[in-house]
This record gives sequence, C-alpha cells and structure tokens, in this order.
Amino acid sequence: MPLPCIFIPEETEKLVQRIQTLTPNSKAQWGEMTIAQMLAHCSIPYEINHKNPPKIGFMMKWMMKNFFKSSMVNEKPYARNIKTASVFKLMGEKQFQREQERLIALVRAAHAMGEGYYHGLPHYALGPLSSEEWNNLLYKHLDHHLRQFGA
Repeated sequence: MPLPCIFIPEETEKLVQRIQTLTPNSKAQWGEMTIAQMLAHCSIPYEINHKNPPKIGFMMKWMMKNFFKSSMVNEKPYARNIKTASVFKLMGEKQFQREQERLIALVRAAHAMGEGYYHGLPHYALGPLSSEEWNNLLYKHLDHHLRQFGA
C-alpha cells in the first residue's frame, strides 16, 4: 500500500498536526531520545542534502545504495528500535519549541518545493532518487518517530 504523499497539501498538514500534538512532556514508547532530540533528529533528512551533506567514501556509498536503499525507500514501515547511524545521533539538550517549529517549517518547505524538485535529486548516499522514493524516505522516517512518541 503506498505511503501518504508529502506533496499533497492534506497529507502535509496531517503530518504538521501530528507534530503539533507533541508536547515537551511527550514520552517515547521506545528508544532513548528525548522529545526535543527526536524533533531535531527528524529535521536532519530534510536538511542534509542542502546543508553540509556528510562526506562518505566510495565503499560506504556503494553499500548504502546496494544494501540499504531498498529498505529506506520502500513502503514498509521501520521497525521499532532500529539502530541510528552515528551521523544522525544527537547529544545534548535541544529546545522543544524551537525544534518543533523548525521541523514544521521543513515539512512545509518540502511540500512547497514539490515533486518536480525532488524527482532525480541526488541523495548524499543513495544517489538520484525519484520523487516517490524521496516521499517514502522522508515520510516513513518522520512517521516512525511520530509513532515513537505516540503522535
């Protein structure tokens, strides 16, 4: 079954509404991140291609494309407690309100850029992705963490 499409206004607003239901007191149903760390973590996939993408070697890029890409862009939700890549681990305190507003702005910006912008846009590790693959990558990661915190 296809994932909801972040390029459809109603689906974008459903994600925003889920983000808005979170409070500084929201507790994780699994994992170790605080709510503010999770919000900051969820902003990374929206920004990483645009702001200082990590430099990864040929071998890591090859492994990502050949072994991890399909599970990252398919329609199957992520399992609970999957390992977070070290580049995406956030330490220290984050400010809830700031991170919540930042994530909402990024979700809305991705929608505004639209399918045409994303179609063929290279991912720093996975190479060029279709707009459907970008949708799945962005949606299912955010959905995974919203479910983690009960939203």
